[in-house]
Amino acid sequence: MEWRNRHKCRGSVCDFVSDTDNLVNNDSNERRDAFIHDRQTGTTKRVSVRTGDLQSDGDSFSPSISGDGRYVAFKSKASNLVDNDTNGTGWAGRDVFIHDRETGATERVSVDANGTQANHESRHASISADGRTILFGSLATNLVDGGAAVADTGVIVRPVRVRGGSVLVGAGNKGRRARGGG
Repeated sequence: MEWRNRHKCRGSVCDFVSDTDNLVNNDSNERRDAFIHDRQTGTTKRVSVRTGDLQSDGDSFSPSISGDGRYVAFKSKASNLVDNDTNGTGWAGRDVFIHDRETGATERVSVDANGTQANHESRHASISADGRTILFGSLATNLVDGGAAVADTGVIVRPVRVRGGSVLVGAGNKGRRARGGG
């Protein structure tokens, strides 16, 4: 097993990245995938998947789990985790996603208030303990008001709301920049 980042645990649930193909059934994409391992049940689940459990066509990195282990944020170069992901599969096409382990839904988080995809790389996703907020950095100039690349000004704070089993990402919040304090 090759570990691409150190694993992190919240309670009995740990996240990690691996390019090993024998951790879950039907892993044939030959890509780095994000996983969750539940130490209590002994089960391992791949979370860098499209809704419906379709495996990704690009590497995934840096999972971050909510306090109860239900939600997992991660970045990925995959172009098939959501519809209309056309910003590439290289460095500039890295997007931030959230996966709901309970419903199996995967949604892209690195979008503007209208759902338009980022025009450059997004990275360093971190999800809050309650799973309602994701912070991430981005080189995109179209995610926040004013057109500044977030790498020059801070991080994006994206509220995530859960309704009726679906994950709705950032509707109407304008992707506000976090302001650093002293």
